[in-house]
Amino acid sequence: MQENESHIVGAERVYELSVLLVPELQDSALSQAVADLKTKLSDLGVNIIKEGGPTHIKLAYQVEKHINNKIKKVNFANFYWIKFEIDSFKIQDVKKFVDMKMNELVMRHLIIKTIATDTFLTDVAEARLEDIKNEELIEEVLNSDLSAEIALEKADEENTITDLGEKPLESANVAKE
Repeated sequence: MQENESHIVGAERVYELSVLLVPELQDSALSQAVADLKTKLSDLGVNIIKEGGPTHIKLAYQVEKHINNKIKKVNFANFYWIKFEIDSFKIQDVKKFVDMKMNELVMRHLIIKTIATDTFLTDVAEARLEDIKNEELIEEVLNSDLSAEIALEKADEENTITDLGEKPLESANVAKE
């Protein structure tokens, strides 16, 4: 029988935990909820790789959750994520903590396996990407303007097009002679 790698002590894996915290949490209460989560993760021996500070966001759809025998419906939430490395057998402890201890504060959560390298664009890369998009837009506008100018110059040279779509009067008189 083969031993599953996820049950071997010391088999560390990288995970990312994303949580939607209730929108009522403001400033100090929100900071405290995040601090409690990070403290629990530290107690479990995680190595925090990166995190994204809590951000108040509009949800794509209304989320419902039963809290204290009431259905809570929200359209906004405080989104927080943290990427960390932990022994694979301890990830269930993280899930239990979020499910049980943070139940009244968390609307939804997701834990995924990921990689340690940064998968987001850096600020410099994002700025460069924006520059590239702007350069392409400028080039497109210039090319379209140049094409229109060339077409107008060609039409003027041929002297065959007027505003009414007829031949110019001079050409008509020459043709009669």
